[in-house]
Amino acid sequence: MRKSLIILALLGITSCFSQKILILEKIGRGKWFKYEQQDPIDLMTRKDKLHLDGFITSINDSSVEVDMKYTVRLDDVDWVQRYNKHRKKNGMRVAIAGGVLVGIVTLNNLINNDPVFDPTFLIAGAGVTAAGLTWMAFSKPRYQVGTKWKLKVLDYSIF
Repeated sequence: MRKSLIILALLGITSCFSQKILILEKIGRGKWFKYEQQDPIDLMTRKDKLHLDGFITSINDSSVEVDMKYTVRLDDVDWVQRYNKHRKKNGMRVAIAGGVLVGIVTLNNLINNDPVFDPTFLIAGAGVTAAGLTWMAFSKPRYQVGTKWKLKVLDYSIF
């Protein structure tokens, strides 16, 4: 009896924290992305065509506040853009590899008294660099809300 009273008193003293999480999920699939407070978000509104790129200040039941200035309703979001750091990093590596390829071949040709710029390797290096820059351009995919994707708020309680 005494232990149960102590446990009830401790549970009554401790407060229950509730945290809301914004979920961007694909309809009919298991793919989803999670946003919490202070996470960066990049979105466009339908009604005003307002492009917001900032940090989430607060998440309510049906709206999100961005940079303590703009409150956006979830049903007013047109698209959300999500930054993928791995795509950008790998694209940068491939672009640098194209430049290194041209540099190494040019240095080798200088050492061997061959023509300095070999057109075959210049074209190959330029192609590899262009592939890396294209890869970097696709590091921020845009997710259209409404047709394939939807936004919802989950209430996550912490005891």
